[in-house]
Amino acid sequence: MARILLADDEAVLIMQLKKRLETFGHQVVGTAASGEKAVELARNFKPDLMLMDIVMPGGLDGLDASEIIKGELNTPIIFMSGHADDHVLERIKNAQPDGFIVKPINEFELKVAVEVVLSKIDQGEHFKKYRNHLEGLIEKRTAELEASNAELQIEITRREQAEEALKRLCSETERKTEDRTSQLNESSQAERLRESEETARALLNASPAAAVLTDTAGVIIAVNQVGARLLEEKAEELVGRRLEECFPICLIKHFTGQDQKGICPGDSVHFEKEYLGRFFDVTIHPVVDRQGKVARFAVFGTDITGRKRAEEALRQSETQLRMITNALPTLVAYIDSNQRYLFNNSAYQEWAGDSLDKITGKSVREFLPENIYKYFQPHIEEALSGKRVQFETKIIHPRFGLRYVSGTYLPDFGDGSVLKGFVACISDVTETKLKEECIRASLNEKVTLLREIHTGSRITSRSCPVFWS
Repeated sequence: MARILLADDEAVLIMQLKKRLETFGHQVVGTAASGEKAVELARNFKPDLMLMDIVMPGGLDGLDASEIIKGELNTPIIFMSGHADDHVLERIKNAQPDGFIVKPINEFELKVAVEVVLSKIDQGEHFKKYRNHLEGLIEKRTAELEASNAELQIEITRREQAEEALKRLCSETERKTEDRTSQLNESSQAERLRESEETARALLNASPAAAVLTDTAGVIIAVNQVGARLLEEKAEELVGRRLEECFPICLIKHFTGQDQKGICPGDSVHFEKEYLGRFFDVTIHPVVDRQGKVARFAVFGTDITGRKRAEEALRQSETQLRMITNALPTLVAYIDSNQRYLFNNSAYQEWAGDSLDKITGKSVREFLPENIYKYFQPHIEEALSGKRVQFETKIIHPRFGLRYVSGTYLPDFGDGSVLKGFVACISDVTETKLKEECIRASLNEKVTLLREIHTGSRITSRSCPVFWS
């Protein structure tokens, strides 16, 4: 049921309109016989719809009153008129009416005009709520992804720093060992060797990663405090034992059989393994002697459990986001600052006619046909300038033909002021636009009829019943 305000200086017509609209199930909240009264009642009652006569007595006619009401309340208005000259017709066009009915008014035309305008209002409200809900979901998921990505970047930075420290440690250990060895002589060899071992042990203990030094047979020569705590044993008790006595087989397979023989001077072995419920990034560096042969193995293990969990959380968040966006009829995509697709939902893939792997990573210009890209290019450039963009346009789709689309582009600045890209939400509003075109065609037909009646060049008899003369 809609709340409707009537404005016409013909009392009989007002009574007939009120009766018919109430028969249709609507409520007439007030009637006005002048433009001034129509403005006053519209401000008081704030109706859902108004039926406004164009020619009315007083200082304001229907068109003047509609301009005030539209400007203040944006109330939909259907104009009524039985005659109009060219000047009035031009004013009607400029007023952009929501509907137009020619007097005498046909009951069926009245009902159709009212229902079409109310349907358009309902569709607009539904689309607005739907768009606001979608924007809220996207903003929430974007914040979650950015938080997970920040944690992941921190973990990656820590790992890179730890690996760099380990490499420096290994190089420093090798250099110091070689320097100390070259300085040894028969009388002080044992003492200097002990000092070298203590230095190597101190360097190992300074590493934030678990570090183990073994010979080619897999016997532990040295282990730092981090590695000892991981195995829940004292470092000195681990020295002299074989790796298989202390570590699970999954971590020592690279020291047995062909795996060990395949490690050459200058090569390193890198792998990731789970141990005791935590994930470790393991690197094995061969240590060569003066003859260039592998004499030792330096093993470093970094706890990457936090990074793994962050990656899993990010995957789950992406999966949830894809499930939500795939359930929407709206086309959703994320385009970075280089105009490359980073995300598309299933509706976008169906519209594009390609699978996800054929869209992701491509530039918009590379993927879209040139004629369609030209429609969107100005809006894309505006969004990449940091502005929120809303637009409606029509395109010729290769498979679906002429389509009307409504789009919203939301810039993404991440945590700072640097634009990272934008979220594109595009809806197919062809059905709504076609209804509007039907209304517009009907309006033009009525305007033509009014001209003919005004000039007396045509007399039309209607078969449909009218309920007043």
